[in-house]
Amino acid sequence: MERKEDFLYQRYNQSQEMLGRETRYDPEFWEIRVDPEDLGRFAASSRLHYEPEEDVQAREDRLNWVDETFPVVMEMIDDQLTPRQGQIVRMYFLDQMTEREISAKLDISVASVSQHLFGKMRGGKRVGGAIPKLRRELRESKRSMDVSVSCRTD
Repeated sequence: MERKEDFLYQRYNQSQEMLGRETRYDPEFWEIRVDPEDLGRFAASSRLHYEPEEDVQAREDRLNWVDETFPVVMEMIDDQLTPRQGQIVRMYFLDQMTEREISAKLDISVASVSQHLFGKMRGGKRVGGAIPKLRRELRESKRSMDVSVSCRTD
């Protein structure tokens, strides 16, 4: 059986030869078999895909928050926005379309899409817009939830 160092040296030389040619997938070259017992000798923290426990927990907390919040936000979009605003918000955030793509699809100007999403300045104040409206509603619903929670604890 050939030594690992010789094997790796041979593979390295093959890679140097390939540098001048078009790269292509070659399982004989790219896949090096490793005994699972050898991998078991390394600490988990030194592995390629190591994730500390607190990062795992933080990721799971974010996913849970999204799972709980998403239906509420979708209901707010349906209840609080005009049909056109709701359509544009969905295209912008869920379909991840740009304002230009939305304007082309709906055959309206980019400025109109922007106004539906963010509102516009009038007399030094921002008026209209789906996102400011949703933010306002979320703040008000949070306040009402805080009040109802404090009433229950009294």
